[in-house]
Amino acid sequence: MPAPAEAEAVLVTGVYGAGKSTVVADIGALLESRGVRYGVLDIDWLGWFDSGGDQVAQRRVVLTNLATVCSSILEQGVRRLAMAWSIRDRDQLEAVRVAVPAALRVVRLDVSAAVV
Repeated sequence: MPAPAEAEAVLVTGVYGAGKSTVVADIGALLESRGVRYGVLDIDWLGWFDSGGDQVAQRRVVLTNLATVCSSILEQGVRRLAMAWSIRDRDQLEAVRVAVPAALRVVRLDVSAAVV
């Protein structure tokens, strides 16, 4: 599905425990308070299954589900998405860019070990 011209997404990334999911939930609450239609996703939940240790299969399922969920949300007229996921490398980020049919902005949370 081609991206609607006005569709925008933010991907909040960082180490586990940095607060990505909390920040994304707060973004959703802020958009809701302003009357903006939105979707919020914790991408980890899109691939929670027993892959038998097959990392390639696990990533493939996550990205397939991400593309499907984002497209479904945008088909309903939503134009703002906020997502949380820990990005490990440039290939993973590029795969997300392909899966999400919206202009994507990436925000990395950097926190100290004490905060985590």
